[in-house]
Amino acid sequence: MTSPAYKNLSWRKLLAHFLKGSIVLYIASVACNLIVMLFTVLIPQVIGVAIDSVIGDDPVNGSFAAIVNAVGGVEALKQNIWMIAVAVLLLAAGMAVFRYIHSYTNVCANEKLMQRMRGELFSRIQRLPLSWHTVHRTGDIIQRCTSDTQTILNFISNQMMQLIRIVALIVLSIVFMFLMHWQLALIAAVFVPLVVGYSLIFYSRAGKKFRKCDEQEGVLSTIAQENLTGARVVRAFGRERYERENSTTRTPIIQGCG
Repeated sequence: MTSPAYKNLSWRKLLAHFLKGSIVLYIASVACNLIVMLFTVLIPQVIGVAIDSVIGDDPVNGSFAAIVNAVGGVEALKQNIWMIAVAVLLLAAGMAVFRYIHSYTNVCANEKLMQRMRGELFSRIQRLPLSWHTVHRTGDIIQRCTSDTQTILNFISNQMMQLIRIVALIVLSIVFMFLMHWQLALIAAVFVPLVVGYSLIFYSRAGKKFRKCDEQEGVLSTIAQENLTGARVVRAFGRERYERENSTTRTPIIQGCG
């Protein structure tokens, strides 16, 4: 079903083509997502400074020392501890605002991307010759126009955003951990490559299974389309039982995809 205009394009160029009109929204969504992760890491750090250095007697170390000195030092914060509470509230409010902007821009970008993909796919199918439609099953075509486009959208809007969020959270957490105690941070960082390696192995194995499930879902869509459009013929000849058994034998992988 690949258009000749798209055959020589890599997946990056093809994705950039479909992202036209929504790339700015996706960039804004990613930026807001990163800011939310930064605030998520900063709030515990501010509370930690308040407990260890303002309420306690530990010296302020790392990047927070300059900020504390800018507001008058630890003694000033001890006399005006409400300033820390205001700082936490401002960070929490900022995190809520940027999370809302992230959700809004992400949804708008998703709708634009879905409209562009499905519009161009449908337009391409309409221009294909009749011989192509006789070779390809109707249910499989419907699968490409609905489920496959939705899968691409879910990857960009959910999985890719989740990946960016996780990477940003890990990087920021490790940076602040090294600023606090580099020995303990080094021990924690050792496990990051192990988790990444396990995730890659899981992805390589699960990806093949999901691809088989997707192919069988196209077969299932074809069976459903054929039976729904020919329901009168099936009932007229009493072939309901045969069609049920036929659908089970033609889609054996579907049963193991849950």
